[in-house]
Amino acid sequence: SDPKNHDSFLQSHSHSLSNFPDTSVFTEKTAMYDNLSLVFEFGETTLKTVREILKRVPLKADDTVFELGCGRGRAAFLLHFLTGASVVGVDLVSSFISTGRRLARWTNCEGHVQFVYENFLQTDLRPADAVYVCALCLNKDTRAQLAEKVRQCEPGTTLITVGWDPRRDWLEPVDQFSAGFSWGSANVYIYRIRPS
Repeated sequence: SDPKNHDSFLQSHSHSLSNFPDTSVFTEKTAMYDNLSLVFEFGETTLKTVREILKRVPLKADDTVFELGCGRGRAAFLLHFLTGASVVGVDLVSSFISTGRRLARWTNCEGHVQFVYENFLQTDLRPADAVYVCALCLNKDTRAQLAEKVRQCEPGTTLITVGWDPRRDWLEPVDQFSAGFSWGSANVYIYRIRPS
């Protein structure tokens, strides 16, 4: 995956990327898992919002990004195609992970965009140069646990959150802005782990 070719890939595949196979599974559908009686709705990060994030977080081809709660991987693929960075998408919904893996094969980027089926609170985030999470549906306890997981990353690691200001003394604020998503608008917060 040559980063120079990513914009031309996006232009030539824009219809495909906005209409991934099996989109009916993800549009206005809900998923139930782990014997929970809770129902979760899923949305997606738009190309425009990914570009806005990348203006503020200049990822490089040798960076590794973890997208937590990645869904079927739209943001993961866009982050990779626009920068060349490797992306690891993590989600608890097996059908999302299966679709992401199929799309990685279909777009010939399996070695650069990977999908892991697990609870992201169990994921080793230490290899991350950046962590992206839409935290709108995360409760206070999950957010606190996630902050502690991110704290284990190296100084300089970037944390990008949607709908949650993770302000901590060990995080340096980089930027904050309002952005559009498939469900409407939300605030995006960007922090960097301070040097020790």
